[in-house]
Amino acid sequence: MDLEADAASVEVNIDNYEFAAPQNLKVSFEEQSNGKYTVLGSWDAPEGDMTPVNYVVYVNGKSIGWIDAGEELSLGQSGLYKGVYTFEVEACYQFPEGVSKRISASVFPGTVPAPVSLVLSDTDGGVNLTWDIAEVEGANADHFRIFRGDELLADDVKVTEYRDEEAPEGTCTYSVHAVYADGAVSLPAVVEYTAEEVKALSIPVTENFDNGHLPAGWRVELLDPYDKVKDMYSWRFDNWFENVLPDESGINGGFASVDGFAAGMNRLESYLRTPSISLPADEEASVRFTKYFYEEKPGPSGPAGFIVEVSPAEFDSFETLADLCALENGEVSISLANFKGRDIVLRWGFISRFSGFAAIDNVRIEKGSSVSSLPVAGEVFDVFSPDGKAVGLKVAKPFMQTLPDGIYILRSADGSTQKYLKK
Repeated sequence: MDLEADAASVEVNIDNYEFAAPQNLKVSFEEQSNGKYTVLGSWDAPEGDMTPVNYVVYVNGKSIGWIDAGEELSLGQSGLYKGVYTFEVEACYQFPEGVSKRISASVFPGTVPAPVSLVLSDTDGGVNLTWDIAEVEGANADHFRIFRGDELLADDVKVTEYRDEEAPEGTCTYSVHAVYADGAVSLPAVVEYTAEEVKALSIPVTENFDNGHLPAGWRVELLDPYDKVKDMYSWRFDNWFENVLPDESGINGGFASVDGFAAGMNRLESYLRTPSISLPADEEASVRFTKYFYEEKPGPSGPAGFIVEVSPAEFDSFETLADLCALENGEVSISLANFKGRDIVLRWGFISRFSGFAAIDNVRIEKGSSVSSLPVAGEVFDVFSPDGKAVGLKVAKPFMQTLPDGIYILRSADGSTQKYLKK
């Protein structure tokens, strides 16, 4: 006799299922003959009955590849500069499909151990910072040094926490350095803070980048659609790659710079942005800065690009003010007359693949008309005195060196004009 039982069912929610993570991640490094480093991470398989299909490995948040579960569980990178390298590994599963939490470990070739796991929280009108000490040999800092933007807040913090009693009004980064008994200072652990309301700055706005940190209100953007370029290759303020600038560059003390050669074969596109700046409606303003650009030879994708751009703050749609590769190194002055009475953002952009170095310093956004830098050798232009008298027609750069000091009007082949100060 056939019998039919009532149907039975059970509902299982596995949305919060935690896949087993890899174990025992160890990271090491070796110095290469060229002074760069090879960094290697190795790990053990997760515990449990489920076996991952593969593992994905990240260095400083960027994927460097994957390893099948049946292969040797190690992966590394060569040709790295001194710095902080944090390895992360995640295990990837099928049936059911999912990914484990990442495990991480850091290594510090060519420098001393830096703080790790910096966390920010804002409460009661202030900002709280907490961090950890890296679990590596030699991580025995004497104290910690705290910056808000490029402003030093504290220089003798003995614990792994700090409170800034006054939360900043705009955007800034907080940086924590480990300072060792022999005077060595680590690279910073960095976290970003953004206030709910950010107000535009009134001019004059000046910045000389002398304190080795991203100034408060300024931003660095890295355009990396393939998620391959490490943040360390964006605009920096500590000359980490030890570029030597000639005395005649006009750049002195600290400066902002970006090195396309150091970034290697990946395409580097990085921008340095000012805060929002409010220009007066009744008077012309200009931006002045010192710039230096050097490129020994073009990269595999062509010459590097170096530009300065402007955008109305409310649109974030930039137009080019000047091609800085085409101007002599030294002081640059550009009119902002077209933006009277508006809030603007300026940004310096660098695009390269394995070539070029760019730096800026002594930025000033202030009232007053602009005076241009001299065009590069080979460009032909007409020269007039301020009262409109022709001084030279279809001349090039060498002609300008023969003129007395003073202000001249240069007219390019396309009809555009600009002021030039000969001094």
